Order: sequence, then C-alpha cells, then structure tokens
Amino acid sequence: MPLGIPGIQEVSPVAVSVEDISSDIGDEEGETNDGLFTDGDDPSQDIYPNFRCRNYYDDDPHVYQMPITSPDGFQNAKVAFVQLAHPTLRWICDWTVARLGKQPVIPDPTPADSNWVLLYRRLEPVNVVVAADGRTVLYRVNGTYVYGHKNPDKQILKHVNFGRPPWLRDEIDRSMPESTLTKSLVDSQQSTVFYNPIGK
Repeated sequence: MPLGIPGIQEVSPVAVSVEDISSDIGDEEGETNDGLFTDGDDPSQDIYPNFRCRNYYDDDPHVYQMPITSPDGFQNAKVAFVQLAHPTLRWICDWTVARLGKQPVIPDPTPADSNWVLLYRRLEPVNVVVAADGRTVLYRVNGTYVYGHKNPDKQILKHVNFGRPPWLRDEIDRSMPESTLTKSLVDSQQSTVFYNPIGK
C-alpha cells in the first residue's frame, strides 16, 4: 500500500512496528531486561522479530540390507544385514535470523568442539525491506552449515544440542541427556489388534 513517502512504493508485509515490539521487550531503560536476556544499550535498536536454528543429526551406521536368494532363508532370516564401514555422523544446521534497524548477528561457523569439521557453508542474505512505519529497515539472513564428526559416539544424544537466539545469555543447559529417551512414543509395545468392522 502506498505510503506517500518519496522513494517508497510499498511497505513490507511485516505487520509490526518498532513501538509494538518495544512494548513487548521493555522500555528504553531496559526495566524488564533481566533474567537470561542479554544487556543492550538501546532495546529499541536490538529487536529480533525472528531467529530460528534447526539442527539435524544424520547418524549413518552404514548397514546394508541384502535379500537372501535361498527359499529357506539364512539363519532363520529372509534378509541379511551387513555393516560396510564404521558409523559416521553429520550435523546439519539450518538457521534464519531477522533484525530491525541493524544488521543481525549470525552464527559463527567455527564449532566449539574441534571434533566437528566444517564440510559446507551457505549464506543467503535476503533483500532488505521496511517495517510498517516505512522507515525502519528489516534485515534477514538465512544460512546452512554442515559438519562431520571425527569420532562419533554410539549414543548420538551425546552430540546433540539446542540452538540459542542472540538475545539470550549462554547460561541454559542446551544438551540432550539420554534420560529423555522414552519408549513407545514412535512405535507400540502393545500386541497388534486388527479392526473388524461390524457385520464383516
């Protein structure tokens, strides 16, 4: 929709203003900027409408499934499984970050754990737009980092971590302990019961 401002033909679909967001994170004195939030000199200039980090962990045991040609099977099985190599682990980190008024900070691709080796990196700066006030610039950057582990553990959860947005201090436990593993969430330990429609 035209704003009547020279040089600006339309506004961004971002349906927020700086004032709207500032009211959510605290006033300029930062009265609500406590707890795990980082300290900023001017909260109105430190607004991140969006940050998302999705970590994918591909644990490949390199096990090959082979059919058995014998009609009687082999060792009471009709399928054989052979491990062709040591297991490998890849970590794929997809992230996106947006910031109003200033360019956002982005994740450093250098891993804290030297056992992770960077295999691939992609950065995608998105075209700048303005917020509903027609003046505040919105910056957005997307990225993907891919890593391989030198010596992965048999328990993949020892390598799993949650991401952290830039406005939170790094004081939260973001690891995933083995105690989170729970049975019968993706399968069933109950006996299979087939549904028989009435009258059939």
